[in-house]
Amino acid sequence: YAGYAVAPKPSASYLAALTDYRVVVESHCALVGAPKRKKAVLSQLRQAYEKMAAVPLLGTRYREYRRFVEWDGKFHQVLVDSAENEVMSTTYSSLHALLIQSRLYRTREGGSTPSSEVMSEHTAILAAFEAGDGEAAAAAVRAHLEGGRRRLIDREIARAGGD
Repeated sequence: YAGYAVAPKPSASYLAALTDYRVVVESHCALVGAPKRKKAVLSQLRQAYEKMAAVPLLGTRYREYRRFVEWDGKFHQVLVDSAENEVMSTTYSSLHALLIQSRLYRTREGGSTPSSEVMSEHTAILAAFEAGDGEAAAAAVRAHLEGGRRRLIDREIARAGGD
């Protein structure tokens, strides 16, 4: 025992269910949070977005990739927190480690994903928040998470022949 434990990889079907959860929670929080146009939220979203944009290609070097994943996690937590719903923020935050794990192993196993695709999805979310458009923010979040499902989860399910 070296002071840590390694959890087994979650199954592809578990990650698909996790994505379903995220679509429900994050799109609702975007719908509620974006119209508030809180300066702190917009500033934190912009900061996380800019830090993610500084990484030109996911998976090229672990250190850079890890930095991208950390800022991506921050972006999504701020998005959830924008709804000012303590229960949603707390339950979403409790999944932080699993969300990072799923992003890390799914993307690294699947090869590099151009950050331009992921960043264009984040651009749409950020633009909707800056415009205070809850409907557009919710739609952009759904499109982003479904894009992630397509890129990362469905490919693995197909490769494994189901789960």
